Order: sequence, then C-alpha cells, then structure tokens
Amino acid sequence: MKKIIVLLPFLLFRIISNSQSSLVVNNKLIENKILIKEDFFGLFATIAAIWLAGWALKKIGIEPYQSKVSQAGLSNRVGDALDDIYKDEELVKDFVIILKKAGDIDSIAKDALSDLIKRRRFEYRPDGGNSNLVNREDWEGHIHRNIYEFEWTKTARDIANDVVKSKGYIKFSKKHKFNSKDDIVMKELFYFIVTRPDFAKTAKMYLYKAAEKSIPSDVKAVNLKDLIPPAC
Repeated sequence: MKKIIVLLPFLLFRIISNSQSSLVVNNKLIENKILIKEDFFGLFATIAAIWLAGWALKKIGIEPYQSKVSQAGLSNRVGDALDDIYKDEELVKDFVIILKKAGDIDSIAKDALSDLIKRRRFEYRPDGGNSNLVNREDWEGHIHRNIYEFEWTKTARDIANDVVKSKGYIKFSKKHKFNSKDDIVMKELFYFIVTRPDFAKTAKMYLYKAAEKSIPSDVKAVNLKDLIPPAC
C-alpha cells in the first residue's frame, strides 16, 4: 500500500504528460488538416481563376496561348469550320457553279501552278516531297499576309471573291458566326484552295459529284498543317 502511495505522484505525472502529449498531437493533426484544406481550396481557387481568365480572353477574341489555329492566322470560329467546308451541300453547289463559269478547271490549276513556280522558283510536288513546305510558305507570305492581293492569279481571285458572295457561303458564315475579319480569311482560304496544283483533280473526283448528287463530300478542303508558318 505504501508503495502505491509513493508511486501515485509518478503515475499521475505520467497520465498528465500523456494527456498533454495527446493534446499536442491532436492539435497538430487538426492544424495539419486545416492547412491541407487551406492548400486544397487555395489550389482550386488558383485553377478556377486561370480558367476564368482564359475563358474571358477567348470571349473578347484574345488567345492566351498560340494554338495551331492561331499560328495559322485563323480565329477559332474559322478553325472549327475548316472540316465543314466541303460537307455543306449548298456551299459546295455554289462553289461548283462558280468554278464551271470560270472556265476549264485544268487551265485554272495550270495557271496557278505556273504562278507558284514563278514566285517560289522550285518544283512543286503535290504528291509529297516539298508540297507541305510550299503550301505553308505560300499561305503565310503570298496569300494571308498579302492584304492587297498583290500578284494573286486573276481567275482564282475572282472565284474566291464570288464564293464569299454566294448564298451558300453567306448561310455558312452565319451558321459559324463569322465576323467581317473571318469572311476575309475565308476568301483567302478559297483562293488557297483553288490555287493548289492538285485542286482540279479534287474538284472533278469529289466536288462535282457531290454538287450533282446534293451530298456532302468526305474530302477535306484544307489541312491545318498546310497553313502553319514554317519554323524559323
């Protein structure tokens, strides 16, 4: 009994010490949980702020980073519409009518190829080789940045102008919510399309048939990779 009495203060001290240690541990756990929650909410708020800033910039027409579409000089609206150009039956039908009125499609393609070789001074190989490089340089230097249409091939230029004035294109433009700048870029794109040396083959194999049967064409009008400026 005396031993228990003697040891009692030590036992009480141990219990109190353990209790205090437990409190310290619990407090630290609580603090850590609070810190984790604060870190989580802080990270979430940062991500949300970045997303909202990007969304706001896009709404006013400013890209927070250079996407492939913006590198090519296109708005997101035009970029999203590229794959729909030959799928729009009314636009394709008007396009074909304008092409046939312009004359022989092979002659138009031949004139465009002659102009391309004269400007670039090297052979264009539409089935591979340097075709992608020439397309990119032609779009960047001769078509898209050429605001006065200087040295554009006349027949192809007239076709592009007539296409963007057609009823089919006007409906297409409204459908994709184009603005006036988008319409200018689309005129440039139609000039680009018509002046590719392999366009005559594409027109006869796909577009004429699609217009005749009033069906969408499954061929692409433009490949985005052909519009991105070559790396310096």
